Amino acid sequence: MSAGGKKNEPSSKPSARFEELDALRGAAAVSIVILHAYQTSRTIDGYAYGDTHILRNAIISLDFGLGVFFALSGFLIFFPFVRALINGTKHIGVREFAVRRAFRIIPLYYVAIFVVWNSRYYGGDGQIADLLRHLTFTQIYHNTQIYYTIGPAWSLAVEMHYYVITGILIFVLTKLFRHVPSRNWRIAICTIGPIALIAGSIFYKYWAYYIAGISLDNQPPPHRFTVYYSALARGDAFGMGMLLAVVVAVAGKWRPKKAYLSTGLALFALLPFIYIITQRGDRPEDPPFIALFFFTWVGISTTALMAAMVFGKHDWRIMRALRSAPVQFTGVVSYSLYIWHEPLMLFLKKHHILNFTDPNIWPFSTASLVAIGLVVAWLSYRFIEVPGGNLRRLLQIHRPRPPREVWRSGELHVRRGTEVAGMPELLNEEGIPVDLVRLSGGRPLVAFIHPGDIERDHSPGCVAEARAYREGAFLFDALGVQVVGISTRDPEAQKAFREREELPFPMLSDPGGRFTEAAGIPLWHDADGGVFSERATLLIDRHGAIQEVLADHVPPISRPSVVAARSEALATV
Repeated sequence: MSAGGKKNEPSSKPSARFEELDALRGAAAVSIVILHAYQTSRTIDGYAYGDTHILRNAIISLDFGLGVFFALSGFLIFFPFVRALINGTKHIGVREFAVRRAFRIIPLYYVAIFVVWNSRYYGGDGQIADLLRHLTFTQIYHNTQIYYTIGPAWSLAVEMHYYVITGILIFVLTKLFRHVPSRNWRIAICTIGPIALIAGSIFYKYWAYYIAGISLDNQPPPHRFTVYYSALARGDAFGMGMLLAVVVAVAGKWRPKKAYLSTGLALFALLPFIYIITQRGDRPEDPPFIALFFFTWVGISTTALMAAMVFGKHDWRIMRALRSAPVQFTGVVSYSLYIWHEPLMLFLKKHHILNFTDPNIWPFSTASLVAIGLVVAWLSYRFIEVPGGNLRRLLQIHRPRPPREVWRSGELHVRRGTEVAGMPELLNEEGIPVDLVRLSGGRPLVAFIHPGDIERDHSPGCVAEARAYREGAFLFDALGVQVVGISTRDPEAQKAFREREELPFPMLSDPGGRFTEAAGIPLWHDADGGVFSERATLLIDRHGAIQEVLADHVPPISRPSVVAARSEALATV
């Protein structure tokens, strides 16, 4: 992946949504459509392109799209949580996560399952049971009916299992991290879950084939699908995406200045793809480990490719191409394209509208299927996915929220003479550690610590206090006093607050309130795991030692004038 455009052109702000990854999702969906069109070409004489055809391996290897989906989900789902957990900030919570995921997947899934199942219902034995399995996402536990109703729906059942695993992991980590103040320990603990999932998935497949003797094809014992299509068997790709989320959360807003890292990652991502295309592993003469660990290789490639995109500059030519309207459109409708393409393909084949068995017209039929599928996917997105997502908000009953339960950890006990140099680090707006002594430049420093969001983004008290310091900024400059604001909110929130209120001084983030607590200022906790500082102002001399604290005995809006009156004493200490 190489850079494009002018070398000196400044980078624009990276997208918080990782829009470039939508292109990867769209490409994965289209690849699955092409693969299934090829599989539909099978007749008594074999597939449209036989084992010796040059296109054969390339086409049947397109099921890498499933591995791409799983790796993407692992990254995109885990990233916002792991970023909040590592930085000690608040996330949406497991309950809200479950509700959002359910309304993202279930409305379209249920509509498609009911439509297709009803169109094929003839009163056969097991059809009702098959419907119930699909509605409960348990069809992956039935070896012969895993592909009934809508074949590709099995991967959505696996996806739902990953949501449950992620929710449990987030719940456990949130509770655990209340007692883990060290950021380095938080990072280390966050990697345990993804690594365990990757290792467990690889070992499980190894055990299934080499120890339990479960065949990769349909030979006895007949457990191929329930074993190799299970959530654990496909969990390595999902875990790799989760592991990348940890890396990106630790990196913060850091991006390489040159294109070497992204280019190298993109080239590395091609190697496994080239290998699995040339050595597919599904023929009797192929080594079994190739097919056995096919999705492990796909997970490695996809994770490397995602890393190349995430760490790329937003204004590179290729990144702009990935954000282009046609590419983004394919990514947006990819879920609908994936869920509807098989029923659509079988309908078009049954009514002789498209012919997939003739090798001469297979490319035309497949291209037509993709085009028709995108139209149907857009209609599905517009009239099923979007209303389904809105249903979540419509069903929410708005009741007056009860007062949030909060409790205080300790009492105010700031000690005069405490050196800030040895206290836990603060982060600037870019997520980079800040040395308060160096920031002050040998001047007295005033740090007004505010709670930030016990009830909302910023309470009126926070806003009033910040504005009071803003109005007195010219006086503090004249007195040689450095002002900083500190709260437990994440760096992006602090930056947004500073920009909104036009504050002429830095707003620093205190992850988990560790600096605040070390200074002797109590923290407030809520039942959701939120941590908030008590409102206080530290007066720090030019040597970096705390000399005084202004708390409840001085109203917040009056503190700037008190600081100004005592600034001369701070400078002479």
